[in-house]
Amino acid sequence: MVSGFYTVCILGGFYFTAMVVAFGLQTTQWQECPGEIQGVEYIQSVPTSLFPPYYEVLYRYNVDGKSYDGSEGESVFHMKSHYSPGQTVKVYYNPKEYFMSVLTPGIDVGLALLGIFFSFIAYLVFMMKRKKFRYP
Repeated sequence: MVSGFYTVCILGGFYFTAMVVAFGLQTTQWQECPGEIQGVEYIQSVPTSLFPPYYEVLYRYNVDGKSYDGSEGESVFHMKSHYSPGQTVKVYYNPKEYFMSVLTPGIDVGLALLGIFFSFIAYLVFMMKRKKFRYP
């Protein structure tokens, strides 16, 4: 029973990583259009949280005469560029689903590593518990 839980955790972490990589690769094939920054919100994490604060970049773009809104999170520590309201930016949108868009196409390495890290920790905990139960 316990080993099944850790197996699910380990496989779940690798599945998460695979989905992040697949999505990132898809975004490199998306169409490009101009967009406009609508605002930048500073999101403060809970003080005891392991997650740092980040910026939520809000933007708007038009495809086939229809307006769409999007947002993308940017880490305070890894902010690639400084966005300001009214700034024109490149938006990459899914040609099959216009409402799906990103400002930075490609693989989110941080998220991919998070999935691998989760799997690794689950594996380590499983191995430590396994040895504990086998060798009293």
